Amino acid sequence: MYLMATGQGNHRAQCNLGICYEYGKGVEVDAQKAFEMYTLSAEQGNARAQCNLGICYEYGKGVDIDVKKAFELYQLSSSQGNDYADCNLGVCYEHGKGVEVDMKRAMELYQRSAEKGNEYAQCNLAYLCEYGTGLEPVDMKKAVHYYELSAKQGYSRAQYHLALCYEHGNGAPVDHAKAFELYQAAANQNHHKAEYCVGLCYEKGIGVEKELSRAVEQYILAAQKGVEYAQLRLGECYQFGKGVQMNVKKARKFYLLAAHQGNEIAKIYADALKDIQYLEHIKNG
Repeated sequence: MYLMATGQGNHRAQCNLGICYEYGKGVEVDAQKAFEMYTLSAEQGNARAQCNLGICYEYGKGVDIDVKKAFELYQLSSSQGNDYADCNLGVCYEHGKGVEVDMKRAMELYQRSAEKGNEYAQCNLAYLCEYGTGLEPVDMKKAVHYYELSAKQGYSRAQYHLALCYEHGNGAPVDHAKAFELYQAAANQNHHKAEYCVGLCYEKGIGVEKELSRAVEQYILAAQKGVEYAQLRLGECYQFGKGVQMNVKKARKFYLLAAHQGNEIAKIYADALKDIQYLEHIKNG
């Protein structure tokens, strides 16, 4: 149906077909064809296609990266009220992608998109409220409010940051059970830092019963994604047999991974295990 309609110049069908090619819905993934369909649709003023085409230019999907072109397309889409374009335009202003950094404008765009229910904008707005923009003071009450809205829509980044708020009582009452629940929800979506935090909760008994074997499972997932603190914790688990069989060789391996990311404690532990391994080698002849 989309193919027939696109042949007739239907901009909605062209945009929808672009989405099919981008995500492999009923067809093989083809970034080039997705780009072509979005272009045809965007040229007819389709706001969604303009936003999607901007993403193609921003990340080099089916076309060479051109952040200035991406910014221009987000502007066109945003002017038609597209909430995703508002959010993406906010990111451009926040990070200086295709335009000069303008934190005030970024906040305005995130706010506008967030009020339309966009979960990404809600999280971005919450983050700026939590950590400040250099222009406005920190507002943790507002941060938690927007993290809540975004987290309820299932956005893993918001779930992770909201969990931190509940764990440490930052803008919300301390609630370890709620924090664990949110970490777990984010970890279920492969959020790497949340996986580490779930592991830490299982190791320390934060909001859940202690279960060292479950802690190790989560540390492994996070460590494989490069989370240095997970690598450090995993090294400790292998060194001391916490939730896993003691294995000094594996312990040093994970300490070294964390050390290579600049973790000084991991470097000290790795060096100490190297000396222990050397002494054992001498002892065993």
